[in-house]
Amino acid sequence: MTYLFESAVYMHDFGKATPYFQYYKMAQVAKKPHGSGHLTYHSRLSAIYYFDQMSLYINEHVPNGEMFNYALLLLILTECIAKHHTSLANLETFSQSFDQYLLDLVTLKQETELFDYFAYMPNFLNEPVAKNNYISRITEEVLTNTSSEFREIAYSAGLVFYSLLCVSDILATKKFAQDFKFEEDTYDDGLKRYLNLSYNQSPLSQAVMDYQKTLPKVDKTINDIRSKFILNMDTHLKQIKPINNLFHLEGLVGIGKTHAAKRFITYILNQYDIKKVYWSVPYLAIANQLDFANKELDSQAVRLDSVTPIRTEYHEFQVDFSKMVVNDQLMNYRNATFTFVRFFNLLFNHSKGNALKRLSLRNSVIIIDELQSVDILLMNQFLNQITIMSQLLHFKLLFMSATLPKLETTISLSEPDIFRKEPLLTKRNKLNMEFYDKGYTAVDLFNQLEISNKRVLIQTVTKKHAQEIYDALKPNNQQVHLYTGDTSQHDRQKIIDQLKEKNPDGSYTCKQLVLVTTNAIEAGVDISMNLAIVNLTSLDSLEQLSGRVNRSNEFKPEDSLIYVINYEPSDFLSPIKTTYTRSLGVNAIQQQFEEKNYSIFMSQVLNLAKKSQQDLNQRQATQQLAFKDVSQMMRLITTDSCFYYHICNDEAKQLMTKYQEYTQKLGEDLSFYDEYYIKRKNVLINLHPYRREITDYKIKQIFVEQYGEEPIAFHTQPEPFGQSL
Repeated sequence: MTYLFESAVYMHDFGKATPYFQYYKMAQVAKKPHGSGHLTYHSRLSAIYYFDQMSLYINEHVPNGEMFNYALLLLILTECIAKHHTSLANLETFSQSFDQYLLDLVTLKQETELFDYFAYMPNFLNEPVAKNNYISRITEEVLTNTSSEFREIAYSAGLVFYSLLCVSDILATKKFAQDFKFEEDTYDDGLKRYLNLSYNQSPLSQAVMDYQKTLPKVDKTINDIRSKFILNMDTHLKQIKPINNLFHLEGLVGIGKTHAAKRFITYILNQYDIKKVYWSVPYLAIANQLDFANKELDSQAVRLDSVTPIRTEYHEFQVDFSKMVVNDQLMNYRNATFTFVRFFNLLFNHSKGNALKRLSLRNSVIIIDELQSVDILLMNQFLNQITIMSQLLHFKLLFMSATLPKLETTISLSEPDIFRKEPLLTKRNKLNMEFYDKGYTAVDLFNQLEISNKRVLIQTVTKKHAQEIYDALKPNNQQVHLYTGDTSQHDRQKIIDQLKEKNPDGSYTCKQLVLVTTNAIEAGVDISMNLAIVNLTSLDSLEQLSGRVNRSNEFKPEDSLIYVINYEPSDFLSPIKTTYTRSLGVNAIQQQFEEKNYSIFMSQVLNLAKKSQQDLNQRQATQQLAFKDVSQMMRLITTDSCFYYHICNDEAKQLMTKYQEYTQKLGEDLSFYDEYYIKRKNVLINLHPYRREITDYKIKQIFVEQYGEEPIAFHTQPEPFGQSL
């Protein structure tokens, strides 16, 4: 098997050794050869040669009982070679197109100057074979005669090898063209010691050590419980074995899971051959907070998103654009924070761009925070893929949430039952459902409540409804703020800072405020409110919201109420979760909220998801090696959307002019490609405030009617699977 993989790397560019490629692509042959443009497709020619040679090898060296398994790997590796400059396709689709290409080549064979090249494949490139759908027939037979379990592993292995091949190709090209020497950004022993020291000197770590020295019989503050939670995790860490890759940490909202994860990271870095740290979270707002905290421990930590510039690199006091480009393309960062969208791309996306980044996950420790935010209909396939990938890429991964299902393939690092008995966590607020199913809107209920000197949170399902509530309340109250996914990062931080600011005595300076929001505030944003009004969606969502009401027992628990209404439709968010939650009834919802045991609920909805047609389609596509279909099924952004840049002032015009200038230069002057690549990407970041998005990309006239001008740039694929312009 190793020979198959190594040979694919060695042979992936053999197709360049033809007079056609050398003349048309490299200008290395003086005389123009006879023949078709088909013969410049070096990736396909390389794949033909590889398949021919490895078929002979398998027939000679592989036992009959393993023949089909090896044949499947051969087909996958052949596709990887043929597609290493584009994207992976479904295996059956690729086989059909490959058969057509073989037929085209055989037809052209006598008209070309490739006799020497074809001479190496006497048993493969001939007319009877080409006209008989040779590859398609082999693919059908192999998919029929291999187990579904093996095909699932082969799917993941195919993605990993595709990454390996793409990375090898780009680094070899850089070495050949620029004499570029790649240096992987990792935590060596010295940096590990520094990170460990920085963590141990942090205030939170000091608090844990102080608690450990005294070990009070009664926990008096919520910080005592947080320290106790971390020390409880320590006992489990000491019991894990090198073969364990997947872990989970369940704890109620506000118990200190993020701090516990940092302790987990330092332990894993020091105990195992792990060299990178990655955090993945559901929302950009959480990524912003984590990025700030990570930079306190490691100044080279980065946040990866569409609005953050690429980290600047230097060589001999000059900006090293080549290194910046490679770091960006290969995600070559030892400490990075990104959203679930990027992580799902790394696990499932079929494009070369994501393949280049996927390999960075090897030898890393990964934290998946707020796991409950993953679409339940994608959860089973997500967990299956992580289980396989963790072995192929040798990474350690920690799932965290207040509402975890029973995870059979992971090691628990906590004892939730112990902390569900802590009144400082479980009794800090109450659920009030007396207005549920009585037709109240959020505005109706708000107008009935006594809100003087109260910090009130109103959470809606959609941004549109949040805007409507904000517009209704704002004229009568200046202390009303809107916090949604459309709110700028600057305005978000301003609101959070206002809510967190305290007086010397520890009380909040902001006594009265109304915050209208979506689930953008639900997870990871550490604020504390007196009251909340929320439309019922799912049970786990209620628990997440409860962490924003009297979070650290600053207020009286009996006055810290979460009012639940049933006004805004929410089934589109997660039909299984919302339907199952509503089926429980008011009393059961109230009981489970008070008991804080959500594992049964989450396991039930996960089992329901496993029986869904969507889950079945995902498994079947994986087992058929349908790389493109799985990529589309497992993407987190699924709406048909488009965007353009509203060029409405001089600054925007100058930025767009720069973008067009760098785009033109990228195609004209390859010697400065890296510099123009970085400069163009930074222009796009600066253009981000001018970006406009609309969901129906087919109706272009909407743009003209709304803005009075033609779109500057038009895009028909949902981010992040397309390019920005």
